[in-house]
Amino acid sequence: MLQAVFGDKETIRQRHPISFLICPQSPLIIEEKHTDAYLEMIGYDIPTVIMPMPMMGATAPGSMIGTVIQGNCEVLSMLCLIQAAAPGNPVLYSPSLAIINPRDGRYAGGAIEGGLLSVAAVEMGRYYNLPVENTGIGTDHFVPGIQAGYEKAMTTLLQTAAWPDILMGAGLLGSATLLSLEQIIIDAEVFRLSKQASRGIPTGDSKWLDDVIAEIGPGGDYLAEMSTVKGIRGGEWYINQLGVHQSYEIWEAKGKPSLLDEAREKVDHVLETHKPLPLGEDIERELDKIEARALSMV
Repeated sequence: MLQAVFGDKETIRQRHPISFLICPQSPLIIEEKHTDAYLEMIGYDIPTVIMPMPMMGATAPGSMIGTVIQGNCEVLSMLCLIQAAAPGNPVLYSPSLAIINPRDGRYAGGAIEGGLLSVAAVEMGRYYNLPVENTGIGTDHFVPGIQAGYEKAMTTLLQTAAWPDILMGAGLLGSATLLSLEQIIIDAEVFRLSKQASRGIPTGDSKWLDDVIAEIGPGGDYLAEMSTVKGIRGGEWYINQLGVHQSYEIWEAKGKPSLLDEAREKVDHVLETHKPLPLGEDIERELDKIEARALSMV
């Protein structure tokens, strides 16, 4: 299928069009079937995402640092196996470190400790000079709303401060058991806000504006200053793309839409206007043949 869609083996080696996810089974087991499936593709240089999922208090020790240590061991064991089979094969450091809800033993998707563990995972990946993929943006609630909002905002802000190379989890609800298209839209805004916060306060030579302060003087204002325009256009402000950020009268005139109403409208627009890239008739026919052969073997 890879060669039918993307070309010969060398093209796939150069383009890296897909990655492969392997989840060692916590605690400390290299899972057999998916590992064997990956090893069958050795030679294509397919990047491997190594994602053990230890849960503090259940399949990992009852402390955050202990969970970090075990998750790291599980990643390194799989990394050694992959490099022994295919030296130099690309790898992403991606332990999904989590905790249980002490009340019932379930995965606590919205726990703030999960955000802290994700930051630790980023730092460990950086220690090994590996690219890092993080899971997060979690919540325990089952529908978009206040709880989902604050849990996702807190965990996302923590993780973007550490700045992983890839951050996953947008749209997930109910401790990653549900996917909401509206929540994807909301989570994208949460990420954009978190990205702005992680950027910090720029302090380059053009940012101090002490000359403008001296020129305006006491009692003036900066609305008409070109430096203000440059600041707005240059990222000093984040221009919100979702939610209510104008006067009450404007919101009332629009019919007092909720955040969920606005997110649903954006989802409908994407679904109506999205046009997936075509594969081409030759590729479609080849994929049909591959599917037919696979079904004949079942």
